[in-house]
Amino acid sequence: MVETLFMKEQSFCYIVLFALTVIGVFTDAVPIQISITLHSMLIIALGSFKSLEEMLKQMKKIHIDKEGGSSNIEKMNFNDAWQFPIVAGITLCGLYYAMEYFGKDAVNYFLMVYIAMGGSQGVKAML
Repeated sequence: MVETLFMKEQSFCYIVLFALTVIGVFTDAVPIQISITLHSMLIIALGSFKSLEEMLKQMKKIHIDKEGGSSNIEKMNFNDAWQFPIVAGITLCGLYYAMEYFGKDAVNYFLMVYIAMGGSQGVKAML
């Protein structure tokens, strides 16, 4: 088994995500707003743990083991930084106009399908 630094925290996040998903499928005990918020926060926490773990491994490799750094680490440059708020604004405006034109239910259905496809691709990448 691969040793990870934040195994307890990651396991907790996965267990809570699984429990929320099972509860959401079989009952309406957890309101959808709380479920979506918790799912988002737990996924961000998992990504943060994995990112921090990778950063610590790279720092150990460079500073303690005195090996060269890895060139496959993705870094944000200035171009990415200024594009992010513009793309986010266009996306939010697009969602607003989509709700005006198609209605809230159609946009919610589209977003659920989009998130489900993204989630399945994420699980596929982890396997």
